[in-house]
Amino acid sequence: MSNYAAGSVTALLCTLMLLGTVRRCQSMALMGPMAAELQSAVQAVGSKMAQAASRLGGTRKFSSLRTRDSFWEEIDNMQDVAGAGGLVVVSDFDRTMTSFKGRDGTKGEECHDIVFKHASASPEWSESIRQLWADTSSKFGPFSELSPQQRHAFCEWWWEEANRKMVAHRLTRDAVKEAAEKCNTRLRPGCAELIRKCGERKVPFVVVSAGFTDVIEGILEREGIPKDSVLVHANKMRFDDRGVLE
Repeated sequence: MSNYAAGSVTALLCTLMLLGTVRRCQSMALMGPMAAELQSAVQAVGSKMAQAASRLGGTRKFSSLRTRDSFWEEIDNMQDVAGAGGLVVVSDFDRTMTSFKGRDGTKGEECHDIVFKHASASPEWSESIRQLWADTSSKFGPFSELSPQQRHAFCEWWWEEANRKMVAHRLTRDAVKEAAEKCNTRLRPGCAELIRKCGERKVPFVVVSAGFTDVIEGILEREGIPKDSVLVHANKMRFDDRGVLE
């Protein structure tokens, strides 16, 4: 198999992995109607990427994408063959775009942690979240010991409970925005540069996450990344006219 034929297979495998994630989220009603739209878009782009990689086969010597100097050269080569819209960067957010260690050197916070820890300072909210984790442990035990079916049930139950508590506590849009601004989360080194260079090349940068759109966009804004440079597909919080979660 040629190096670029292998690249073709890799592009398809990456697409299939993402499609698998989308389908799981869709089956759990975590991403709503947009899952089908995203699935179709990823299939189309993945197919075009694979075709481009295959057409480049044998025309250039192998160049590792792990080598910084050659990375953008190879991306540019593939984009020349694929044409406009033929390439797209798709990334998870928590622990992918963000680092394990936060801005102060301690463990970084994920989307739900950010809302749980920073969206309200009331003792009632803190107790509600403490009870959520206690109930989770009592009901399911260690996640690593659950079967696939039990994990599915765990996720459905946990999402419903977490969402119910957020709505019942009447979290506000302003509080969620403030939480994103002051959280410990930081982007990985080079992430902002990657987004910027993708923008220069008109390569779409898409974030697919089970977290919150409001939190992700808030962190990106805090890091100086223009909102229109990233397309976020995640859970969008819905607020009423007063800015209260509903």
